[in-house]
Amino acid sequence: MPGLITRISYQGLAGPPDRKARSFTFRIKITTTDPARGSHLLVSAIQQPYAAFTTFATPAPPLDIRQGRGIVTALRITVGTCTGIPRGVSLPVLEVTLSNRRTEERVSFGLGATYAEDLEDVLTELCPLSVPRSPQAP
Repeated sequence: MPGLITRISYQGLAGPPDRKARSFTFRIKITTTDPARGSHLLVSAIQQPYAAFTTFATPAPPLDIRQGRGIVTALRITVGTCTGIPRGVSLPVLEVTLSNRRTEERVSFGLGATYAEDLEDVLTELCPLSVPRSPQAP
């Protein structure tokens, strides 16, 4: 099971969000803990599981992760619509498709509290919540 030997860690935002493009970029590090000598892991897809988001990775998959060496990749997320974006999610995830010599699987990885806080801050900046207006007095 490739998901059991894979670690993905949040490395932080890669700069401020781009309000005009309604996008932001963050970095992750992908490593494998497979003890087999010469083993490697193939990452064939990385996505946010939200329909409002488009994900672009640099370097782009497929990524060949060798045991003992991690790869840092930047994920640029573009928000297509502010309707239906995740707000206040305590454990947002990435959907990652992994394979090794034995099998392929799609796995959800939680990136932790710092990512959740950064995601909430960025989404608040890119898609401010509308403030309901008080009814006007007659």
